[in-house]
Amino acid sequence: ARRVVATLSIGKRSHFATARVAMEAYAKRVGAEFVVVDSTAHASLARWNATLHSGSNSHFMKLPMLQWFLEHYDQLLFLDDDVLVSPFAPDLFSSVPCEAFGAVYEGYHKQGWHSMHARSFCSLYGLA
Repeated sequence: ARRVVATLSIGKRSHFATARVAMEAYAKRVGAEFVVVDSTAHASLARWNATLHSGSNSHFMKLPMLQWFLEHYDQLLFLDDDVLVSPFAPDLFSSVPCEAFGAVYEGYHKQGWHSMHARSFCSLYGLA
């Protein structure tokens, strides 16, 4: 099965330099291609870009992008560009069959929660 780990990170997103390290390592570990959509010119956004010209632009740019990836790969793991993947994360592709859909609901965390975990993440990867 052709697998891809994809993320959308357009513009100045300084945190992504750190998150990218873990995403790339995870993709390599699970045998997936790693793709960063970092421009509106990326092929996965062609359908979304077409709506710009018609005047009916959708704000849901991820939906046509995800559709594009699902047309080109057997399995897709989409991660927001601020996700810090643990080096101990399981192979999610093996946990969710090709014909199924898996998702995680991100609960509310108090302010400071993300920065606390980012510091731990940086220490774990020797980035601090």
